[in-house]
Amino acid sequence: MRAGVIAILATMLLATAAGAKMPVDERIRQLEEALKAAQDEIKELREEVREQKEAKPAVAPAEKPVEDAKAKKPSGLPVKASYGIGKGITVETEDNRFKVSLYNRFQGRYTYTNVPDGEDQSSFRVRRMKTVFEGHAFDPSLTFKFQANWADPGPELEDAYLNYRPLPYVGVQGGQYKVTFDRQQLTSSGAQQFVDRSIASDYFTLARDQGAMLVGSWFGERHDLLEWSGGVYNGNGINQSLNDDTGMLWNGRLLFMPLGKFDYYVESDVLDTPEPRFGVGVAGAYNDEAVDTDDGARIFQSNRLGSFFEPDQGPFDNGQATADAHFKWRGLSAVGDFFWAEVDPSTGASLSGHGYNFQTGYFILPKKLEAAFRVSGIDVHDEFDQREIGGALGYFFLAHNLKIQADVRDIRNDPVDSSPEHTLEFRAQVQAIF
Repeated sequence: MRAGVIAILATMLLATAAGAKMPVDERIRQLEEALKAAQDEIKELREEVREQKEAKPAVAPAEKPVEDAKAKKPSGLPVKASYGIGKGITVETEDNRFKVSLYNRFQGRYTYTNVPDGEDQSSFRVRRMKTVFEGHAFDPSLTFKFQANWADPGPELEDAYLNYRPLPYVGVQGGQYKVTFDRQQLTSSGAQQFVDRSIASDYFTLARDQGAMLVGSWFGERHDLLEWSGGVYNGNGINQSLNDDTGMLWNGRLLFMPLGKFDYYVESDVLDTPEPRFGVGVAGAYNDEAVDTDDGARIFQSNRLGSFFEPDQGPFDNGQATADAHFKWRGLSAVGDFFWAEVDPSTGASLSGHGYNFQTGYFILPKKLEAAFRVSGIDVHDEFDQREIGGALGYFFLAHNLKIQADVRDIRNDPVDSSPEHTLEFRAQVQAIF
């Protein structure tokens, strides 16, 4: 092809050289024929070049950029690690089949108590020092949690359970954990508005036990407006190797949040919730044929309903119920709890009691400084009467993850056979979750 182009150019030159001996018209004709032949040849060459480019790969395998090869090179172990405030260290596999978080919670407390007709008390205490392992294994729907408390009278295993929940509607959980009964107990001690829980919650709670439950949620776009749970437990408390009797503790709870899901089990509106949020919960429990032992059901512990009976009056049937509500909006929060319980012995008359708790708080400085008020009470018919009135201040550096709290409360005891006694108590506490 190139030789043809050269021949055409040579012809044009010869024609030009001989042009002096030819007529002008003949010279023009020869030059036009030679120019047309050259244009045709150039067009064929361009077409040949285009076909060669289309047939050749854009980038030969050997010519791939070095960066691409580096990007596809394995990075090492198939896991990644991270750290989050309040979540601690998290290690998870790249395929998301396994994940575990490790974090700790420290609460250091100072308490000054004005004891009526006695000597005042001033003391420091490590109230809680907890370590938590939680995450999922094999699949994100199979979660686990292990929690231990190292503070006095520890060390003690508090939580150890597995939860399998492939769908939001229903799941199953088994092990040792908090019985899903009252709101304030289900709210972590690290997410309280005051230094600690109310006297009513402490009195009527079922705390932790060993057993199994079904759990799920329903309604709303994310199926999270109605939460429910129902379970069966030994009924004799934490870290027991076996049941004391043949009776079991049966329990159920419902929580409805009509305005949208929110952090119902976190006190204080540390997030400055932009839209009003409200929820209401109810729960019931029944422990049949319970036995009064030193390490048995919580209801038999000091001053609680079961403690007013003699052990030989058992076994006992214990029924309990609670209702609660929680509201949050723009730094304002309010919670209310009502409790009822009855102990029915095998011999003798039954005994019932009720309790209540109301708290409200407002952030003077949004997300930072909160003031709160509480009134709580316990009334056991003809046996025991107690009231708590108090106020609290809290400064939140990193929400509940790093905070300082202080409260003052007056606890009035009304014994049946003597005049009321008032105990004034001041508490200050620092908390860090890391």
